[in-house]
Amino acid sequence: AAAAAAAAEARAEEEEARAAARHARMLQNQASEVVDGEEELEGLVRGYKKRADGSTTSYFDREVDASTRAMLDRLKAPKRIDAPPADAAAGGGGGGAGSAWNRTGVTWEDKDVSKWASAELQQRVGGAAASLAADERLPRALLGCGLEARVCKVESCEGTATVTSSRGVLRHAFDYSFEAEWEVKPLPGGAEGGAEEGAADAADTVYSGRLKYSDVTAAESADVSTTYKKRPSELVAPRVTDALAELKAAVAEAVRGFEAQLRTKSI
Repeated sequence: AAAAAAAAEARAEEEEARAAARHARMLQNQASEVVDGEEELEGLVRGYKKRADGSTTSYFDREVDASTRAMLDRLKAPKRIDAPPADAAAGGGGGGAGSAWNRTGVTWEDKDVSKWASAELQQRVGGAAASLAADERLPRALLGCGLEARVCKVESCEGTATVTSSRGVLRHAFDYSFEAEWEVKPLPGGAEGGAEEGAADAADTVYSGRLKYSDVTAAESADVSTTYKKRPSELVAPRVTDALAELKAAVAEAVRGFEAQLRTKSI
C-alpha cells in the first residue's frame, strides 16, 4: 500500500511539472510577439507623409499651391448684388424673375398681395352693371320694357392673393368670397296695357337682393347664390332672372379684369 501511494504521488508531481513547462513556453511565445521601441514600430505604421515644412500629416492630405489658393480666395470673396435696371424692375407678370437677389428665379419665393387685391376686386365688382333689352312681345306691366341691373355695394370681401416665383416662372393665385347687393329697375318705354292681375305695379318696382360668391379662384369657377329682398311675382320673375343673368356675366367680366391686373404683379 505504501508503494502504491508513493507511485501516485510521483505521477502527480510529474504532471504538475509538465503543466508548469507548458505555461512557461506560452509566456515565452507571447513575449516574442511584443514589438518594443519606436525603431521596431517604424515601417509598420502606414498612411502618413511629411509636408514641405517637415510636419507630418495624413497621406490623403492635399497641399494647395499658391495659384490654386488665390483662385479659391477669389471664389469665396463676397460679391455685390446690384439693383436690376429700371425697366426690368418695372416690368412684372412676364415669366421669370424673382427678387433682386433671385434674378434667375431658381429659388422659390412668394409675395402676399391680399391687401391690394381685396381693394381692387371690391372696386371692380362694385362697378358691375348690365342691361336687358326690351321685349316688344310683352307689355310694360309684365316688364316688356328694358331693365337695368347693377351692383350697388360689395360687402364681406375676404380672401387671399399671392404671387410666387418657382423655377423661373411667376404664378398668380387668389381665392375670395364676397357679397354684392344688386338691384334691377325698369327703364322708360315699353307697350302699355295688357296687365295681368298682380302685375299692375311691376313697371314701377325696383327689385333688389344679394349675390353671394364663394370660392372665387377664377371668373368661371365661383359658386353663386341669389337672394331677394322681395321675390317678384311669377308673371315678371323670368324677366328679372334674365336681367340678373346679365349682371352675373358683368361680375364675371369684372373678376377677369381683376385677374388680368393681378398677373401684372411681380415679386
